[in-house]
Amino acid sequence: MWDQLIIGYLAGIIEGEGTITFNKWNRQTPSPKIAVAMTDKDTIQRLYDVSGIGNLTGPFIRGNYQPIYKWTVYSNADVTRLLLAIAPIMSERRREKILEAAECLKIRSAFKKCVVCDRSYQGQPNQMYCSKPCHNKSSNDKRKTSR
Repeated sequence: MWDQLIIGYLAGIIEGEGTITFNKWNRQTPSPKIAVAMTDKDTIQRLYDVSGIGNLTGPFIRGNYQPIYKWTVYSNADVTRLLLAIAPIMSERRREKILEAAECLKIRSAFKKCVVCDRSYQGQPNQMYCSKPCHNKSSNDKRKTSR
């Protein structure tokens, strides 16, 4: 498994440069994949090296443009592991894609809805809030109604 620094690195690159897409490949349920494409070969190589998963492809050359290199994660087991690791620190828009992928991977139960803001998050079985601010907001709301 990855430590927090590696998870942050992977999440940051995927957030900024990555995509979560779905391949149908003659199946009833689409299969999610994660990909990052860029001209920085060293960054793509580092993604592969630190994650230990995925495939490297490239260079793809088009006309006078710089070559493009790509890191792609196809394996459902690797996609699942990566999505579960990065989901808590991704933006709302990316988290929606992660939930869509979770449906395909049948791991939707790993995500919960916050009782305050209705945001999806991962948490402990007895956890009801996505973050400390939502927990504090809920506590403040309870105090106001009890007066």
